[in-house]
Order: sequence, then C-alpha cells, then structure tokens
Amino acid sequence: MKTEHKFRLNLQFVIASILAVIFLFPIYWMFITSLRPEVMTTVWPPKLFPTDLTLENYKAIVSNTVDTPVFRWFFNSLVAASGYTILSCICMFFGGLCFGLPGFSGTGSLFLGPDYLIHHPRDYLSDPQLFIGESIRMG
Repeated sequence: MKTEHKFRLNLQFVIASILAVIFLFPIYWMFITSLRPEVMTTVWPPKLFPTDLTLENYKAIVSNTVDTPVFRWFFNSLVAASGYTILSCICMFFGGLCFGLPGFSGTGSLFLGPDYLIHHPRDYLSDPQLFIGESIRMG
C-alpha cells in the first residue's frame, strides 16, 4: 500500500470514530440519566461517568401502570409499526407488479418520475436523503 493511501484510510477511520462518538453520546447520556436518582439529573456540572446508578426509575414506571401505561404504549407502537410495514410491503408489491407487466397502461406515466430524476440531477441531489443514499451507493 502506498503511504498516501494508508494516510487516507487512517484519516477516514479517525473521522468516522469522532462522528461515531458524537452520534452515540446522546444515546449514552439518555441511558445514564435514566439510571440516575431523580435529584442527580439536574446537578451541575454533570458527571459523565456517575457512580450512584439505580433502577428505581424503571421500577416506578413499571409498577405504576395506571398513570404510566408503558406496556400499552409499547403495544400501540408495535401495532402501528407492524401495520405500516405490512401496508408498505403490499403497496410496493403491487407497484412493482405494475412496473413489471408489459401491457400495463400506466407504465409510461409512472416512469416519468425516474425519468425526471435522470434529466434533472440537480433537483435530485438537493434532497438530503437521496444524496446520502447515493453517496453510500444505495440509491
């Protein structure tokens, strides 16, 4: 390997590591804060590595199902996510089926969207989600 290539790989690794820490820190902070006693959540300056962790907050939420119906919330989220996934799969199946049929009358008009993206890439790249998908070779 060339020295420049090794340097570029190391630089990419360092940047990816820094970004990983930045993106994972809020998840760590939420988890640690949920394990702290309630009075310790507003202490200034905050401790990054607290020693007085407890499960009392979780016990309070799970034991008081009248005021905080956590299991009902979980079930509602499960039903909503499952329903969305099933409906999306059904719609995508029929959409793909229509694109695949040779004599489908709406195929020409349905291809106008992808055709527009091919001829107007600037509009395509202005959408951040599409740009990210394209940059990691998913789009």
